[in-house]
Amino acid sequence: MRINVTVVREATNETVHEGSYDVAAGGEQAIYDTAEADPDGIERFTVEATALNATESVTIETSKCHGNVYVEITADGELYPYYAIC
Repeated sequence: MRINVTVVREATNETVHEGSYDVAAGGEQAIYDTAEADPDGIERFTVEATALNATESVTIETSKCHGNVYVEITADGELYPYYAIC
């Protein structure tokens, strides 16, 4: 299944990442490492994922531990964007 993803830095409304990924049902895909945006302290990013006429989004906050942003397609075909912290 093809997923289109956009990551926006809220402080500047800048799109820091856009991409399309093929992900199987039940699979996940790392799409962006927030450390690449070189955030200054704690910043918010909005992650939007679109597939199969559905759109899901999540707003994340960075901290001293920057993590990857992931999008998962659950076994029943639902989109689930999330992020990892250490």
